[in-house]
Amino acid sequence: MKLDRKEIVKALETITIAGEGTNMVESGAVANVLTFGDEVVVEVVLHNPALHIRKRAEADIIKTIQEKIYADAKIKVNIKVESPEKPEIKGKSIPGISNIIAVSSGKGGVGKSTITANLAVTLAKMGFKVGVLDADIYGPSMPIMFDVERERPISVQVDGKSKMKPIQSYGVEILSIGFFTSPEQAVIWRGPMASKALNQMIFDADWGELDFMLIDLPPGTGDIHLSIM
Repeated sequence: MKLDRKEIVKALETITIAGEGTNMVESGAVANVLTFGDEVVVEVVLHNPALHIRKRAEADIIKTIQEKIYADAKIKVNIKVESPEKPEIKGKSIPGISNIIAVSSGKGGVGKSTITANLAVTLAKMGFKVGVLDADIYGPSMPIMFDVERERPISVQVDGKSKMKPIQSYGVEILSIGFFTSPEQAVIWRGPMASKALNQMIFDADWGELDFMLIDLPPGTGDIHLSIM
């Protein structure tokens, strides 16, 4: 039996792909239909990569053609997945810094600062130029980790502008709010003030050329995390 392509396409109009809203022909999911006697090849393009969606579409196509067109039809379904491009989220770049690694967790006390410090020193020993930004405004720990609690950044002139010079320890450039407060002093700042201080440590500092900047984030998800993004 010779199968009719138009009849097959019409039959496929009764199938709706999950999440598409319209039938698979109107939505453009059916890219092509080829017939060779009693054989039919249906080429389908889906935007949902989920396996169960693909399996369901294939099963529905075979069942529909066999029930509405020809029960003994030899059917092959080729499914291609084309995921829609996701918009790139890109914040303000930091001049001279090639790569940024942010270390975060929803819970405090799980080792974020320890991982950040050890990763920074390891990268420095491998020959990379590394900087660490202690973004935990309310509980800075990098000065303790790098044994530079009593150090204070100095001001340097860069292109006619006054900038902070990060503290260097173990071959790593470091900036932390802990350099500007005493250990006994609590930092009680609202979100905008904390974000402003963070931006100053990022953009008003003389980081120089870095291969990696590691950012030790505070626990949870709040103003600091949004400012970094």
